[in-house]
Amino acid sequence: MIDLSRNNLVYVTRDLERALGIPVNTKGYYIISNYSPFVKRVTGTRKNVLLIKEKKILDTRELLVHPKVVKYINKLNKPKNNLGLVVFKNTIAIEKTCQTNGWRLVNPPAALAGTVEEKISQAKWLGELAKYLPPHKIILGKDLKWSGTPFVVQFNRAHTGNGTLLITSSTDVIALSRQLPARELRVTEYITGTMITNNNVVAGKRILSSTPYLQITGLSPYTTRQFATIGNDWTITRRILSAREKREYEEMVLRIGEQLRQAGWVGLYGVDAIRETKTGKIYLIEINARQPAGAVYESALQQREQKAGATGLTTIEAHYLALLGVILPGGKITRVTNGAQVVQKVPAKYANTNTNTKPAIWKHNTAQLKKLGVTVWPYINREEEADLWRLQTKEGIMATPDTFNALGKKIAAWCLATLANTKWNVKQ
Repeated sequence: MIDLSRNNLVYVTRDLERALGIPVNTKGYYIISNYSPFVKRVTGTRKNVLLIKEKKILDTRELLVHPKVVKYINKLNKPKNNLGLVVFKNTIAIEKTCQTNGWRLVNPPAALAGTVEEKISQAKWLGELAKYLPPHKIILGKDLKWSGTPFVVQFNRAHTGNGTLLITSSTDVIALSRQLPARELRVTEYITGTMITNNNVVAGKRILSSTPYLQITGLSPYTTRQFATIGNDWTITRRILSAREKREYEEMVLRIGEQLRQAGWVGLYGVDAIRETKTGKIYLIEINARQPAGAVYESALQQREQKAGATGLTTIEAHYLALLGVILPGGKITRVTNGAQVVQKVPAKYANTNTNTKPAIWKHNTAQLKKLGVTVWPYINREEEADLWRLQTKEGIMATPDTFNALGKKIAAWCLATLANTKWNVKQ
């Protein structure tokens, strides 16, 4: 476990789960988030955790300007603490808020993150490294044409696949070009294959990479969106990636990391790629210039590996130390050999409602789920396709990149039953 007593760190986040990559009782570590009964049970009465209870869930900037938060941070912000603030995803507004209050935000600049993540600027920023992207072009909506074969359209800003469209007909083209004639679009050849990703850290002059894992995408019952990311499986990649493919992916990851480093980046970044089914070629799909969603649970799996004798730092430990400018002990991130997580999104029929699983059903179903060695983290989101539950297991859940194994099928059945407010038993 790292010690932050000489470099105190405050994580301000809408969802507490994002801040749980290291133990809550880590010396010098503080968390500020939204209150919920579940979150309160997790954190207890710890003085290093401040939970804000309001009529609505506050986003990160709204938390940062809350009077209780301002008072709490100012009390900690003493020279001896060398205090730093970290957020999940930096923005210009968050930077201005921290600057106004005299707080040291340790996240990389929001403008750089935007340039790297946004689809139009990213293609230009990559320069020579744009060769890793599938064949693509940037055009205005009015210039979109149907060529007779499916292709992908991406808007400049997107998140977890929600800004990506598969165009399969001239009807799709006409509708989109009429709707967005003056909007820039990235048009990319449609590649079919397996989605992989990993978490990496720019730390000083070094680039530390972690284990590649499957990015579970677009599967029912978790989402209705074809390109939405709904989970990760660290187990299956050992079977589906050849040694050559792993080397090609690692080279891509490190070269992108070096370009980020030279641009002034520090801390976590993720690289989403696809292994084309026909050729095995690895194509770059997305760069996540922030803490990727899989990093927290990956760190929990790494702690498990370390207890079994593995060496290195967890992904989040490396991220925090890099952000704080601390020289990293050791030179690697602990590898992961097993584990998975999957996220149930809010279905359309439950969006923006107060419909909750009945307490008795929830208690029964989660107790049954625990028998499988699966834990569930409930969120308090109500927007359609926002995270509703995060389910985590120490074993893999995928038989193939697109199909669940026996455990994965049981977890999917649990979600369907719980959404329907019906009892679910592990033996059914």
